[in-house]
Amino acid sequence: MRLNMFKAITTFGVILLYRLRLYITRYAGFTAVVLRLLKLYERAVAVDLGSGVGYMARMVSKASGMPVVAVDVRRYDKWNSDRGEEVDYLQADVRYLPLKSGGVYFVYALSLLEHVEGWELVIREAFRVLKCSGLFLVQIPNLKYFVEPHTYFPLLGFMPGLLRRAIISPTHPELQFSCTLKNVVRELDKAGFRVVGVVPYYHFDRLKLLRIAPSYFIVALKRCARDSNL
Repeated sequence: MRLNMFKAITTFGVILLYRLRLYITRYAGFTAVVLRLLKLYERAVAVDLGSGVGYMARMVSKASGMPVVAVDVRRYDKWNSDRGEEVDYLQADVRYLPLKSGGVYFVYALSLLEHVEGWELVIREAFRVLKCSGLFLVQIPNLKYFVEPHTYFPLLGFMPGLLRRAIISPTHPELQFSCTLKNVVRELDKAGFRVVGVVPYYHFDRLKLLRIAPSYFIVALKRCARDSNL
């Protein structure tokens, strides 16, 4: 009974956010950020980690005219029917990418790391496949926001670990609460990236009044060997 009620509340929250056009607004905002950075490279190949059905990858490819490799651990039927843009679909574990080292200039992972056990490996793989001075764009939610953005449970991020695990296990057992802004920035630095920007992202402008951002964009540059001391 408790599980069914919790699923019902979560489903209602998702429907409400769709009605408020939050997801459409978010995808448009995320795409704008990706395209702004992708302009730094001419005819670059972008890698979309955790692409899902490929909605973002298709938007990015169509708007930029550049090829995108969409990677997800699951295979989707839409991959077989979608041939509109320059998007190649690849079923793979994002922690162990079947891509050559130093092959691309741009990798992005949006709303991904917090869903991956051992998310630090994703950062290391992004570093490996990027060329020297390539960019890695990461977007992570603030799991300690007033209302946790996946379960919509208030103050979830402030609860003791065992209680929090009991609450999320029915619907989001994969959530990694270690995926904080501080920890991600630290792991990027350890992997060899130089973090060049951290930008808070607000789904609605009025939420800026709360001062605590619901999510963050992190822009990281792959250090070249000659820049290892920077």
